[in-house]
Amino acid sequence: MQQLEAAFTNTVQGLNTKSNGRYVFGGAKTDTPPTSATTMADLTIAAQTSDLFHNDQYIATNRIDEQTTVQTGLLADDLGTDIFEAFKQIQSYVEANGPFTGKLTENQTQFLNGMRATFSAAYSDAVNSQGKNGLVQKRFENAGVELQDQADTLTGMVGGIVDVDMAEAVTRLEAAQLAVQASAQVFASLQSSSLLNVLK
Repeated sequence: MQQLEAAFTNTVQGLNTKSNGRYVFGGAKTDTPPTSATTMADLTIAAQTSDLFHNDQYIATNRIDEQTTVQTGLLADDLGTDIFEAFKQIQSYVEANGPFTGKLTENQTQFLNGMRATFSAAYSDAVNSQGKNGLVQKRFENAGVELQDQADTLTGMVGGIVDVDMAEAVTRLEAAQLAVQASAQVFASLQSSSLLNVLK
């Protein structure tokens, strides 16, 4: 039973995870613990499992680039309801039949074996959520690389203009003006040539 309580405590701690002082799975309620459950006994005391969750339904959305936005938030009740329900079934059994101590009875063994499918389903849901979160994270990482490449390109372009002294800038400008003037003179002379006049 202690192992089950420890597993439940780990689940609660995961749902109440903080980052930079804010609860990760609380939706917009980042200053409130997403779940108030502390022990498995809380699961049967509450009228409904949903009463133990205090997140709202706001899911954060962030922009990856000019055209793409993705949902980056996960909610405690979405992540925790199924696993809480599984633990609740165990707690209800314990309250009706006594704790799991010493060697398990045949009845206890059958009950726990029957719960394996429920916990497996809850575990699969958690893994799927983790996988989706990983895909979103990868998209942001790729976008970050692309933005850094763009920033490096722009820095190089701007640096070629602003990172020179004024004398060099004036010289380059004068050279560019001379090149434009020379091109204009060449074009004017070509226009007056008989060959171009014939081709008009």
